[in-house]
Amino acid sequence: MRNNRVYVVEDMAVSRTALEILLLKNKYDVVGSASNAEKAWQELRQLQVDIVLLDVNLGSGQSGTHLAGQIRAEMDLKIVYLTAYSDHQTMKTVMETKPDGFILKPYNEVSVLTNLKIVIDSISRVKSDFLTIGSKKTMRNLKQSDIKMVYSDANYVKIVLPNSNHITRSKLSDISIKLNSHFIQVHRRFIVNTDFVKRIEGDQLWISDEEESIPISKLYKKSVLERCKEL
Repeated sequence: MRNNRVYVVEDMAVSRTALEILLLKNKYDVVGSASNAEKAWQELRQLQVDIVLLDVNLGSGQSGTHLAGQIRAEMDLKIVYLTAYSDHQTMKTVMETKPDGFILKPYNEVSVLTNLKIVIDSISRVKSDFLTIGSKKTMRNLKQSDIKMVYSDANYVKIVLPNSNHITRSKLSDISIKLNSHFIQVHRRFIVNTDFVKRIEGDQLWISDEEESIPISKLYKKSVLERCKEL
């Protein structure tokens, strides 16, 4: 399952542990958890996360909605709220942060998994069309069908389009999980869009007659030939 990296923010230890067990049982990747907003904010800035399960009331005067505002300002993450309150004022405050889901306590397995599936499906639909790169302030949405290839260079990734190139500070593996099914990894440093593949000869691949060849490593050769066997 992709897009399933979840971070849990819940001040009640029993509820937090129960959620983690539920998520792990259903093949979600629980990358971290916190009982307070401060710890959550520090860790969310360092971890690779897709979805945040966030308690609205974190106790000790801390607000889950304040943390959500911080997340919205700097990160492109999905937020699903957890709360025992459904009064008008709570809902008004929550909706101002544009949540991606809302789970009322006491929650059950069906409500948690249904909300997460809806969020994951929405991520997948976006992925089918665009690749989002950059930070919140410099964000770019690149149409995936226009991307010819993606390759890594140290701590950067270069994204090649027919008429432009884009460089982003990232790992190739992190870009890979955002790409749709038209892309295939051919080497530890290269991912190509199969729609642009012109020919394959031995352990080399071309996405254009004018460009240099791209190496195909032994690890990926079988899957590459299977995907591109009609060429």
